[in-house]
Amino acid sequence: MTNKTTVKAAIQKSAEGYPLLGWILYWSTNGFREPVSKVKAALSQIGIDEAYAKLIAPSTALSAAFDQATLGQKNLKRQSVRNEAATFICLVRGEIAGNDALFGAATKGHLTANDDCHIEGDFADQIRDDFHRRLGEYSNNQFVGLVKAFLKDEASSLTLRDSGGVYFVPASKKIEFDKISALFAAFPESAQLEIVPVIDTAQAKKSVWAALTADIEGEIASLNEEIAKWSEEGDPRDGVVARRFDQYRTLKEKVEDYASLLSGTATGLEQKLEQVATELRKKL
Repeated sequence: MTNKTTVKAAIQKSAEGYPLLGWILYWSTNGFREPVSKVKAALSQIGIDEAYAKLIAPSTALSAAFDQATLGQKNLKRQSVRNEAATFICLVRGEIAGNDALFGAATKGHLTANDDCHIEGDFADQIRDDFHRRLGEYSNNQFVGLVKAFLKDEASSLTLRDSGGVYFVPASKKIEFDKISALFAAFPESAQLEIVPVIDTAQAKKSVWAALTADIEGEIASLNEEIAKWSEEGDPRDGVVARRFDQYRTLKEKVEDYASLLSGTATGLEQKLEQVATELRKKL
């Protein structure tokens, strides 16, 4: 019986000696949970900007710790209550509304001025420990988010499946491809990257061009929808427009990269992008 490793090796062997269009990547992360310091050290050694390893916000860590405490506790509900002192997260039994939840809560907690937490009640120790663990560890979702952000921002990746999880990286981004491969290699026990080389053929070019068109047109549609809302709700802040211009420039560069790689015409996509840029300029 042929296993997946043998098939993967055979595919990679068959691609040797042929010009590559790029690589298809997909991965599995088996409950990834590594110290933040280890993730940052790996990024530094590989040459990936440490900004991609943003620490989880204390507020997010506290919220997640309270959520974790409700698992298997069908009679507990989570509520947020704001008073003059702070915003509290409460675990309440039954229906307790508003500020009354502060007095009837099984557990309640809030962030302190130095971004630590103050927890009182039945689950205090559990939530406090979970909060500090989340601040010091990089979770599965964070690692996947890091990989996706790097692929999108640095490697001109394309999503090949509507639900995500399968990506194409063009051969022109070999340096970035090597970096993401090295990142997975740094955590062999908790993250595995599968790589399928794509040989440069007419059919492959056609498939990649279709994926590029769907990817760019989807982003353009989102931008146009946001611009239309501005017309209804009032002009946005300058910072929002500036970020959308950055998004436009990234999309334009991506189209230019792929047009060269695929020897295709990007006229239609470029025209649609310029229409977006024209509307953005009106908001400056």
